[in-house]
Amino acid sequence: MAILQWFVNTGASVMLPVLLFIFALVLGIKPGRAFKSGLTVGVGFVGLNLVINLLTENLGPAA
Repeated sequence: MAILQWFVNTGASVMLPVLLFIFALVLGIKPGRAFKSGLTVGVGFVGLNLVINLLTENLGPAA
């Protein structure tokens, strides 16, 4: 149970690509392509969070 809780606590930036990778493997996609897709989603998710975080921090005091 502690391992599952640790995995959930890693956050969406880690958990979402891993779950996408596993789901793609279940659907029959080749492991290399599934890994690339998971990695792409993970990088995109981190980038989106960075942009939103920067906008919130910089525009919050101005508003």
